[in-house]
Amino acid sequence: MTSSDPAVSDPDEAAPGGPVPRLGPHVPSDWWRTLFDETYLFTDADVLTPAITAREVDHLLDHTGLGTDDVVLDLCCGHGRHALELARRGFRKISGLDQSEYLLEVARSSARNEGIDIPFALGDARDLPFGAASFDAVLLLGNSFGYFEKEEDDRRVLNEVSRILRPGGRVVLDLTDGDHTRASFHPRSWEWVGDHHLVCRERELVDGRRLVVREIVVDIRRGIEEDRFYAERLYGRRQILEVLDASGFRGATIIPMKGESSRGDDLGLMQHRFLVTACSASSPQTRLATGNGQMSPSKPSSDRDGSRKASKEVQAMLSKSPSWFVRSGPPPGRGGSPRRFVAVLLGDPRLPDETKLGGIFDDDDFEVLERLRAALSELDLYEFMYLDEHDRLLENLRIFGPSVDLVFNLCDEGLRNVPRQELHVPAVLELLNLSYTGAGPQCLAHCYDKSIVRGVASEMGIRVARGFYLSSEAVLQTVLRAADTDLSYPVIVKPNAADNSMGMTNRCIARNRDELRAAVASVWDQVGNTRPLLIEEFLTGADLTYGVIGNPASGFLSLPISQDDYSSLPEGSPPFSGYEAKWVPESPYWTDVTAVPAQLPEAVAGRIRRDSHRLFARLECRDYARFDWRLDARGIPHLLEVNPNPGWSWDSHLVEAAAFAGMSYASVLASILEAAYQRLSVRTE
Repeated sequence: MTSSDPAVSDPDEAAPGGPVPRLGPHVPSDWWRTLFDETYLFTDADVLTPAITAREVDHLLDHTGLGTDDVVLDLCCGHGRHALELARRGFRKISGLDQSEYLLEVARSSARNEGIDIPFALGDARDLPFGAASFDAVLLLGNSFGYFEKEEDDRRVLNEVSRILRPGGRVVLDLTDGDHTRASFHPRSWEWVGDHHLVCRERELVDGRRLVVREIVVDIRRGIEEDRFYAERLYGRRQILEVLDASGFRGATIIPMKGESSRGDDLGLMQHRFLVTACSASSPQTRLATGNGQMSPSKPSSDRDGSRKASKEVQAMLSKSPSWFVRSGPPPGRGGSPRRFVAVLLGDPRLPDETKLGGIFDDDDFEVLERLRAALSELDLYEFMYLDEHDRLLENLRIFGPSVDLVFNLCDEGLRNVPRQELHVPAVLELLNLSYTGAGPQCLAHCYDKSIVRGVASEMGIRVARGFYLSSEAVLQTVLRAADTDLSYPVIVKPNAADNSMGMTNRCIARNRDELRAAVASVWDQVGNTRPLLIEEFLTGADLTYGVIGNPASGFLSLPISQDDYSSLPEGSPPFSGYEAKWVPESPYWTDVTAVPAQLPEAVAGRIRRDSHRLFARLECRDYARFDWRLDARGIPHLLEVNPNPGWSWDSHLVEAAAFAGMSYASVLASILEAAYQRLSVRTE
């Protein structure tokens, strides 16, 4: 028997909120990757108000002399409050960069709502994707410096800032007053946030330089919602001046700054702060400009002379011209630009397909292909050719590949319609050095194995249902006994690796050991008894799907979270979508189950989006993906599976969710293509 990954002992199941002797050991080295989410905006809303932001910008402009024609980077911009306020005051060449996908989504949404054109990019402050001498000023506001575990990483940030500043350009740091904080921080504090939330904080000074904070957020109606740790390195006036000097900055000036709170409660690290301004003394370096005069960002790329070339991908993302993918408006290239030539790669209708009803392509499958062609014909930016004969695939790719800009890989059936060979398709494309949409071979291999995905998710602190991996009949009895003691019925049995819900019928739900034995036999009867299975607790809450289009570097188009509505099923029918919902037209699961927009608390929806984006990056999904979730009886989301290159047909979950946002089938396909073009723009533009 192999117990299914660490999910059985999910760390989130441990009761949070208990005492710990020391805070320091509990701080993740990269706590800043996950802290800045909707909870952060909720608990810190008192220091992030528009009025407070406006006064902070007043203070900034009064003491730095920044002008509206300056090219400015708001580094660690968060949800863009300072960049947006500067834009309202006439700054026309401002960009933002942050590591939080969630906060960047908030920033982009705010900019769109106000009609403000600010490019917000995802990135790491230690390795900035900009060319040398690109900016007049770099701002690190809102106490955003000193988060890294190692002090050398703080120096890397300042060295990068020095590199991208023009000679004489200014850096502006907004820091907590380390000397004051060391002497007067409160070991414990608490405050009310709204009518129902209590925020409790513990603080501990580590090595005299790093303040560790534990923050517990309690909803008095439901209990503890968050229990998390973070830390910040404290810089006094003399220390920050020494660090700036070591990074090549001169003429540093310190301006006192007092924090504000709309609630007047616990300000913590935001209470006593100061601004530090200093000038870059770097020698002039090559400047890279876009057509509109804004300094072009550049991902570091070594050249023979040691300079850094401008990345076209980042140029496209941060240039002032509208981006069809991120913003509204016509796609680039209309009105005379050359059309893009795309090869559409599909499953082979000539070959058997074990996942389809009857084992072959039928009329419904051919209707799917016709609707695809019709939708693609609406995209006048592209010309398409179609490749579906797998016996001649390699030959045809060698013939047509050199003239193709991109391969639209829609062959989710797998090479020769064998599901386990789905990864072979991008592998062939990579061997031929052809650019293509969607995930690469490694991602597809990992996500095809549900147990691997469960292990990755659990390692990341993402909940999955408790369960076991059943490797073979030889360990069946051991697994059945373990299920009796370690799992709560009902449970569900599913193939560990299968496409199109193979083996997933209403007979795979079990309420006791006898039914579990029968469910295992039923699934093995359909998929073969050499296939490993998963036995998981069957979650009874909402069955949810979340789809995204895009990539971490350029941002995600987040589709509405959808929910399968089982309310019309005959009484006693298990509430889940399996094989019958996809392939058996006479089944009530086909006729009576519909997808509807999910009605979720924002905290739940935000967690699903955030964790899905984390999984997208961790598993190396590309361009588009779908994440299946289910709530437990308490309304807590658990990951079911990750689907890179998910179903793309006109009636797929991804397209249905896009329709809830007003997107047509053609626009979904176009957005996937554009996401791939942005990702591959270094090669295709």
